[in-house]
This record gives sequence, C-alpha cells and structure tokens, in this order.
Amino acid sequence: MSQAMSTSELSADTEKAASKARKAELGALLKAWGEPATVLTRQSTAFGAAQYAVFVGFAWGAAWAVSALVNGGAVWPGLILALTCAGLRAACQAAETRTGVEASLKVRQTVRALAARKLAALGPGYTERFDSGETTSALIDAVDKLDGYYGRYRPLMGVVMAGPLIIMAAAFSASYIVGLIFLITAPLLIVFMALVGAGAAAASKDQLTTLQRLAGRFNDRLRALETLNAFNAVERERDGLAKASEDFRRRTMKVLAMAFLSSGVLEFFAALSVAGSAIYIGFSLLGEMPFSTGETITLQTG
Repeated sequence: MSQAMSTSELSADTEKAASKARKAELGALLKAWGEPATVLTRQSTAFGAAQYAVFVGFAWGAAWAVSALVNGGAVWPGLILALTCAGLRAACQAAETRTGVEASLKVRQTVRALAARKLAALGPGYTERFDSGETTSALIDAVDKLDGYYGRYRPLMGVVMAGPLIIMAAAFSASYIVGLIFLITAPLLIVFMALVGAGAAAASKDQLTTLQRLAGRFNDRLRALETLNAFNAVERERDGLAKASEDFRRRTMKVLAMAFLSSGVLEFFAALSVAGSAIYIGFSLLGEMPFSTGETITLQTG
C-alpha cells in the first residue's frame, strides 16, 4: 500500500513538473512572438499610463471650476484646464488603442508566417495526418485569439502598475483617509479578478478546442458528402454536427458568462471604494464626522 502511495505521489509530482515546464515553454514562446512588436507595445503602455496623469489634471480642473462657481470665483481657468485635459485624454486613448491594434496585427502576421513556413518544411506527409479543417482553424481562428493578449493584455500590464500609483499619489496628496480607502480596497479587487480570470482562461481554452474539432469535423463531412449520400448517412451526420454546434454554443456562452462576471467583480469593488470615499467626504463637508481626522476637506478637495 505504501508503495502504491509513493508511486501515486511520484506520478503527481511528475505531472506538476511537466505542467510547470509546459507553462515555461509557452511563456518563452509568447515572449518570442511578441518581440517584433515590442516598440509598439511599449508605446501603447506609455499612452495608457499617460491617461491616468491627464485624468488627474482633468479632475483637478473640474473641481476648481465647481468650487469657483459655488464660491463666486472665476470659473474659466478650471474649466479650460478640464477641457484641455479631456482632449488630451481622448488623444492618448486613441493612440493607445491604435498602437495596441498595430502590435497585435504585427504579431499575428509573424505567427502565421512562422506556422506556414514550418508546415511547408514538414511537407504533405506531416500535414495529411491532421484534419485540414482543424489545421485551417488553427492558422486562422487560433491565431486571431492572440489579438486580445498582444493588443490589450500586454500593453495593460504596465498600465495597471503605473496607473494605480498615479491615482494613489493624487488621492494621498488630497486626503490620506481617501488614499487609505483606495489602498485597502485595491488588493481585494486584484485577488477576486485573478480568481475569476483563472476560470475564464480555462473556459476559453475549452471553447477553442471545441471550435477546432468542430471545424475539422465539418470540413471532413463536406469532403465526404458523396460517400455520405451513397450510404444514406447525411441525416445522421447532420444531427451529429447540430449536436456539436450546440455544444460549442454552450461553451461560448460559458466564456461570455465568465466575462460578465469579471465586469461585475470590477464594478463592485470600484463602487465600494468610491462609496467609501463619498461617505467620508460628504460627512466631512457637512461637519458631521464623529471623530477628528486631522485634515480639512474643502469642496474643491472633495
């Protein structure tokens, strides 16, 4: 019995090591594929981070204008600052999206070219071992799946590190209490988004595998249509394709459900931090705080 347990533990350790090695291999492959678009990815990251800095300027200008309006001061300086920053933010957002799309396009073109050259080098003897529909789906649909990773995820990796630091610095400069609220709620958001993201990644992988199988099956049945007609098997294969399509639909809806769940988690924790800040600022402006915080909140600061 102890020998069986040792064998089982050894097998589990081997599987973990193999999985770890596979992940490292895939990570190195993704990094290599992204090399041709490194400059574009960094530009997209820079434009994304710049949006946060410009947004702080917009918020300051809008607060300045509102405070001046209430207190009977000059509104135009704050309004001009807010409008200028709003225009700059829109320009940065457009530049971020454009460079991200260009980076994704460049990577996908590179990957398709590499795959095509590899298949040509291996020759028909290799490609005939696989369904042509599955191979085509891998070259088209599977490569297109890289769009989100290289066009949005990789540029945002730098943004999600720089952006919160900018917002946190602006919050602490105005109120240390609000800064602490942001500091407490941010880790909760990261943890729950990671949990939901892991489930979404597994569902997306499952959906892609099902799509490749469906494409291969459809292509094979299409080529063998005359044979199916000869053996009166068209209706049976039609029903089989319908069931496979329904299975693919269910898996796709599961991916969409996970995506909506991610949005819900993001909105919940964002609302939590905003609500906490609003309650504190509101009571401070009304002078109803039950304890002294050691700071004075003005309308403009709030």
